[in-house]
Amino acid sequence: MASTFRRALVTGSTGFLGHHVVAEAARRGLEVVTAGRRECDVTLDLESVESVAAAVARVAPDLILHVGAMSAMGACAREPERAMRVNGAAVCGFERANARLVHVSTDLVFDGRSAPYLPRSIAAPLSAYGASKLAGERSALACPDALVVRLPLLFGTSFDGRRGATDMLRPDRELTLFINEFRTPLDVADAARALLDFAEFRDRRGIAHAAGPERLSRFEFARRFARLHGLDGSRWRPVVCTDPSRPRDVSLISDWSAPPLDESLARLSP
Repeated sequence: MASTFRRALVTGSTGFLGHHVVAEAARRGLEVVTAGRRECDVTLDLESVESVAAAVARVAPDLILHVGAMSAMGACAREPERAMRVNGAAVCGFERANARLVHVSTDLVFDGRSAPYLPRSIAAPLSAYGASKLAGERSALACPDALVVRLPLLFGTSFDGRRGATDMLRPDRELTLFINEFRTPLDVADAARALLDFAEFRDRRGIAHAAGPERLSRFEFARRFARLHGLDGSRWRPVVCTDPSRPRDVSLISDWSAPPLDESLARLSP
């Protein structure tokens, strides 16, 4: 469907999700302006609130799709203060924008003890990454026209063939996959559609969830993918996650209707 917005500023446009958000926004007829440190239309440093505010002032969008983040859990654990700057404080740069803000967050703001989670469920992150994303949610919700959209584990086609949950699922690779960490996986292309759909719900503010229709462990997900595509997954080994910073079940109750999981997986090339 055609968008009711004119110009969209997309952060994190070179990332796994951002690449699909840019494509979906353009498909809906939006003028898309990308923002980031490199290979973008506008330079933006997410470690600087001033840089974010300057980019918004320069572009003057009526829609901001804030996808950019410091998303590697290990890096966030090693540099928690930097994660807070990038994922939390930088969002304050959108406060004065005369634009609709759709801010991407994560299921990892939850502790995994009370799944499945609704948007109104109490967030209690276990990791530095989750804590920084929760801080970003709070900054986003201080903006006048904002919707926070929490996303789950994303799978699908990435532009470099390395970033999606399915990119690694090749029969020739030795993989270890958790059997006791549960998510509600969503195709990255569907996630992009959900973000643009939510943007159009002009009266919707606060927090929303966009998640896949099934609760699965990573190992169950991999077996499902292998079965649908006739792959030999014998080199993929089930393991138990013992990391206390990784919540065991962060399955989400979705506000957006995703296609059946098998349909989404069948679209992908192994």
